[in-house]
Amino acid sequence: MESAYKPCEARPSESFDEIREKFIRKIIKIHPDKDELKSEEAKSLTEAWAYIKEHHDNNNNRIR
Repeated sequence: MESAYKPCEARPSESFDEIREKFIRKIIKIHPDKDELKSEEAKSLTEAWAYIKEHHDNNNNRIR
């Protein structure tokens, strides 16, 4: 599901480490502790990250 990468502003062709860095940078910006108005965006990002962690195949950079 390529749409899971959109909240992280990443692409399936990127390495797991690159996607992880993008996730970290973005979650720091929108974390609900900093901005309560962005809690839904943070939730979507966290759900996308959970999907990517489970399905991203770092060996050949595609979804399993």
